[in-house]
Amino acid sequence: LVFHDSDGREHKYALKPVGQAHYDAIENLTLVRVTENSLLLCRGFERRETYVRHGDRFLLAHIELRNGAGVMLHHEYRHADQPVLSDLITYQGDLDNVHLHLGTMMD
Repeated sequence: LVFHDSDGREHKYALKPVGQAHYDAIENLTLVRVTENSLLLCRGFERRETYVRHGDRFLLAHIELRNGAGVMLHHEYRHADQPVLSDLITYQGDLDNVHLHLGTMMD
């Protein structure tokens, strides 16, 4: 598993079996294999990121901050057989009041 961080660095980790985690003390992050097709990356206690498998890649699907703010990222479309970001949905605490930023929300 190669994780491409927001600062451009690459971090290589073993893809653990479902239910297992890896803690990287240098980066202060914990990577958990939640299901066969999803990973949870915790950056300390401040930020949680969910990644969902699309083919042979895991793409960012959700970010939630400790204060309850979050963004959901949907990859509903494909271009050249690759998933394409279609929607960004933000919220603050209450998921019933989400705000669509790109594309259209689909039921």
